[in-house]
Amino acid sequence: MHPRCIKCNGEHAMRDCSITEKTEEPKCLNCGKKGHLAAWKGCKALPVIKKTSDGQSRKSYAQAAAEQKNKEEQTDRKDASLSGRGT
Repeated sequence: MHPRCIKCNGEHAMRDCSITEKTEEPKCLNCGKKGHLAAWKGCKALPVIKKTSDGQSRKSYAQAAAEQKNKEEQTDRKDASLSGRGT
């Protein structure tokens, strides 16, 4: 994938663009409308990278360990109560 200049739509990075002054009528590369550059956050066609939730939580190691310990204790209590009923 090659970089695209957000000023002129050329196949180069913006830092390498020959246009050094401010463009009077910039044209957006995303939506094609005049009046803003492709990096403008208000553009309706600006690609938005969504965060994926791959199961990672924002817990500390201590919090995760405490939750795991609580789950194990609950399982042990259930097993003990079930084995006490059968005899």
